[in-house]
Amino acid sequence: MDVFVSLNGMYSRGEALIQATRDFDRNRITQEELERAYETDYRALQTLQEGAALVSDGLLNWQDLVRPFAELTGAQPGPLTRYFETNTFYRRLEFPQSLIWGKIAPWAERYFRFGTMAFLPSPYTFTRMAEGLSLEGAAALLREVVGHLLTRGYHTFSFQEPFAVYEGNEQALRAMASAFTALRDAAPQARFILTFYFGDAAPLLPAAWDLPVDAVGVDLTFTDVAQLDVPQGRGLMLGIVDTTNSLLETPEVVREALAIVRSKNPAFLILSGSADFFFLPRDVADAKYRFLREIANR
Repeated sequence: MDVFVSLNGMYSRGEALIQATRDFDRNRITQEELERAYETDYRALQTLQEGAALVSDGLLNWQDLVRPFAELTGAQPGPLTRYFETNTFYRRLEFPQSLIWGKIAPWAERYFRFGTMAFLPSPYTFTRMAEGLSLEGAAALLREVVGHLLTRGYHTFSFQEPFAVYEGNEQALRAMASAFTALRDAAPQARFILTFYFGDAAPLLPAAWDLPVDAVGVDLTFTDVAQLDVPQGRGLMLGIVDTTNSLLETPEVVREALAIVRSKNPAFLILSGSADFFFLPRDVADAKYRFLREIANR
């Protein structure tokens, strides 16, 4: 069984970059100086993931999981909305009646700087974080993005799905069947992961496995690993370190969970965080990622 390590969604920004964004908002530094701060943080993240098969740019310049799509489509950022039970917020996008397409290449170059693994909202989560966007519209947008990223060497796509699992909404997964079929048709050789967090994924797994995805991601701070069921040929992405808590995990606890997972015989395993690493200070996020690399190497 192949074992990989990956980030999960948005990654924590370093203190220097956080300060630079604040200074830019207050007109204390130029756009060029801000870009240099981003480049420094991107290089540090590349170094952290050096040698890994699954690499992400950490979505460092994403304000939330959907805001960049405003620049691509003509949608307007709406009111701030609390992001689940966290102290962070997102802006609901308000889509026009007809999607307005921008040029995807420069947009993708800005928001996907490097990597082999891309994190995107799932079609259902996309519609929950927007107004005026159908599942079909979300699938059409995501299909264009996936198709472009394939040409740039991306081969693994994690579709983030916190809403369905938080709501316990099995029907939402079944409604996404045609959306994921359209996505799969655009990228038959890519690896698709439907990633749940902020809730217990076990009750939704039967519906999730009916979708054309290669793996399901689960948040082990909510999901009992013993309740996981993996069909033959499918993989698991395990949120095995808690990315909402700064305490570092112990090898003993992780090894116990991994022993149970191995008994389920997944085709492959991806070790990751329970949710976005964004919620942690950068040094703690880095330490948790290095811990995952150590576990995988053993």
